[in-house]
Amino acid sequence: MPFPGVQDSTHFLKLDVVPVFTALSVAMEHAEEMVLSDYASNNRQEIEQWLRNDPKAFDWSPIAKFVCELEGIRGKWQEKEKKLRDSIKQVLKCDVHQNNPLHSVELEPTD
Repeated sequence: MPFPGVQDSTHFLKLDVVPVFTALSVAMEHAEEMVLSDYASNNRQEIEQWLRNDPKAFDWSPIAKFVCELEGIRGKWQEKEKKLRDSIKQVLKCDVHQNNPLHSVELEPTD
């Protein structure tokens, strides 16, 4: 395990979307499924565009290439992006000012 103290998990919840690739590329190695959330609808829309491979979405490939280079897997950035897309199961609205930040959405226990 490359990160001491990080345990593998079935589920992972991120309460803000940005920055996506850098933080989530690490998390996806330890969780089968991920749920992302953000308060701003434009941030959620941006992530959903990226998940659909929409040409209008922000291009994370330079960051993906850099992360893969740091991990010693240069040239596998497309595989890493696909794995990340496949592991993200939902993009939800959240509001940390509410008692239940995810409103009425019920999720399995997450890390």
